Amino acid sequence: MSCLYLVRHAQAEPVGSLCIGCGTDGSLTKEGVCQAQAAHAWVRGMKSTPLYASPLRRSVETARLMGGPDADVRIRSALREMNMGVWEGKRFTVIREEFPDLYAARGEDHSLQPPGAESFSAAAIRMDRALTRIAAPLGAEEERVVVGHSGAIRAFLCRVTGVPYQQNRSVVLPYEGISLVEYGPEGWQPKWIGITADRLPTPLEIETLWREFGAGESARRHCQAVAELAVQLCRRLRSTGLVLNEELVRSASLLHDLCRDKPHHPQMAARLLRREGYFRLAAVVALHEEGEDPPELDEEGLVFLADKLILECQKTDITTRFESSLKKCRTVDAIAAHDRRLDQALRLEQMCRSRIE
Repeated sequence: MSCLYLVRHAQAEPVGSLCIGCGTDGSLTKEGVCQAQAAHAWVRGMKSTPLYASPLRRSVETARLMGGPDADVRIRSALREMNMGVWEGKRFTVIREEFPDLYAARGEDHSLQPPGAESFSAAAIRMDRALTRIAAPLGAEEERVVVGHSGAIRAFLCRVTGVPYQQNRSVVLPYEGISLVEYGPEGWQPKWIGITADRLPTPLEIETLWREFGAGESARRHCQAVAELAVQLCRRLRSTGLVLNEELVRSASLLHDLCRDKPHHPQMAARLLRREGYFRLAAVVALHEEGEDPPELDEEGLVFLADKLILECQKTDITTRFESSLKKCRTVDAIAAHDRRLDQALRLEQMCRSRIE
């Protein structure tokens, strides 16, 4: 089944207790910019994946920051926020005074809309059609990121989950919250709603992932050895003032070769982890083989380096590790990629040593 990640945009102007719909078109706040930039950490693990956005600035700006400088952002008008009619842009204190009966009734039925507003059922149908046009042409393993709006996404999720529109507020969507929906011959299947990108698996969930999808005991032992070294390096770097997310490093190390027996195994494992709701983790796993260019001493860089210092289950040096892997390179392109990874590993090792020693 193809997969869409529905993301609520980052915080935008105006901030406060106002009724905001498609008629208000503010830019991101400073905090919103930081939120969207932070989200780039998980999107960068998805190679050349287009992002979709509504025409509203808060959606477009979020998508562009999430995708990075080379982002392919595609605008779709039907992804816009709901029309809030005569309440658009007004403070709720004013609305309560001008529409006391309707305001009170919405306390019991959140699907009630002000005069001139779009109904939740109409918004749900609009979103369903727009998202189907995105998802239907995709292959079974393809994914897309869609940056939208709280009201419109909630309406769609009510439609596909069966939650009554009257209870749409029970669908909680924080800024940058991710809702994962799969699309196939039988339509939509929601899997996660409003989760955060930094969610990590418990030790039991890691065990379950290996049991259900793992590449075998040899790959698992290698991952355990990489995790032990990566955590040691993480702690030594912390003592120098460089604080990385140790649990993210540990989890990514334990799962980086989850699909080692499959073609393009880093991307396959990352895709699997995203569908399990582990977005930031998936990005680290996706980059553990190729690394970043130029390399950075972050969670991705540390897992990449630790992996290159372990041969099977034993600690080794980078030269020995790469001499072993060179034997697998059969083409000019493969040798060039090998040499590029070797250079990245040596540079990361030097960065690490310059801080620790």
